[in-house]
Amino acid sequence: MPESITAPVKILFVCGGLEAGRDGVGDYCRRIAAAGRALGWQPSLLAIHDPAVQNVEDQASLAGVPMLRLARGEAWSERQRRAAEFIAAQQPDWVSLQFVCYALEPNGVISRWVSRLGEMLAGRRVHLMFHEVWIGASTEYGIRERLVGRAQRRSIRRLAHRLRPSAMHTSNHLYQQLLAEIGLRAGRLRLPGNIPIATERTPVAGFPDVDRAKHWIGGIFGTIHPRWLPEPWLAESVRLAGERGRKLALVQFGEAGGVGRESWARLAVRYRDRVEFAILGPREPGEISRILGQLDFGVATSPWALIEKSGATAAFLDHGLPVLVTRDDWKLRAGYTADPAGDPLLFKSPAALFRALPMRSTPMDRVSEIARELARELVL
Repeated sequence: MPESITAPVKILFVCGGLEAGRDGVGDYCRRIAAAGRALGWQPSLLAIHDPAVQNVEDQASLAGVPMLRLARGEAWSERQRRAAEFIAAQQPDWVSLQFVCYALEPNGVISRWVSRLGEMLAGRRVHLMFHEVWIGASTEYGIRERLVGRAQRRSIRRLAHRLRPSAMHTSNHLYQQLLAEIGLRAGRLRLPGNIPIATERTPVAGFPDVDRAKHWIGGIFGTIHPRWLPEPWLAESVRLAGERGRKLALVQFGEAGGVGRESWARLAVRYRDRVEFAILGPREPGEISRILGQLDFGVATSPWALIEKSGATAAFLDHGLPVLVTRDDWKLRAGYTADPAGDPLLFKSPAALFRALPMRSTPMDRVSEIARELARELVL
């Protein structure tokens, strides 16, 4: 257990990239750092493999939080030198490594990063936050993916041995089980949404102009996973809503991705006489919050087993929305279980959701609460 540290606490968050609105873990780091600063921390941010910058980008942002972004294309020796200078200047009490395999390597195998990170963080008190671990826990993976997963697993074990973290967390129950297999005991730290709650409630251009007494409006936020299928939940939802004298309207907002846009276009044609469709696309965070405030429910395209690590779902929950989880096709191999903590706003079936509507809780930006949870773990 870490020994006591006197406030203010200096915490350096290290991640792959920090491009606002383009990197989920980067946005998470920005928000946690800003919330921590409001709590009296002295946070700083370091991106060590940022694909969104061509050259080293050194800037102070987030109301004075120091930030260094190191370009993915820069020679590692140069990045290592600049990172060392930045860390020495910040003198953090804690270094919080926000771990994602694929933020460091396109193939997810991070063998060379064990020594890189070990050298960079030598002598520092390390917190490891596992946003991802290794692939292969699902029955859907073939032999190639399972071999990649084994390599990832070995590298993660070596990295933890090299860094000897004083604290570890992950976002979900499944990853806790996987990490325990290699002797790593990680606590569970919830994810906040990356969309601050807006106080303004003015309408958003393009939002469906429907009779709210006769419609339920659902929203799909961000990337639509290629494995996501609209059936049978959409046909069942249309039927159940009709039985309750309602019609459905569905809104897509945020960057859906190429496959997602194609899926949405096909749905709009297939259900054009039964469902109102609207595509709002990428929007600024303030507009996204206003969209969330006008929905009746969210639609999650991530599987039930991993719903706790879905940023879109976290945004729905922050805004008090019930969420229909439309995928349970990601079947776990024997010995693993998924437990999304019994959140009363998560529903696995349209029937259960529609019985609960109208339902929502008071919007609450959970980032400050989660920052306090992290502080309780690190500052004892």
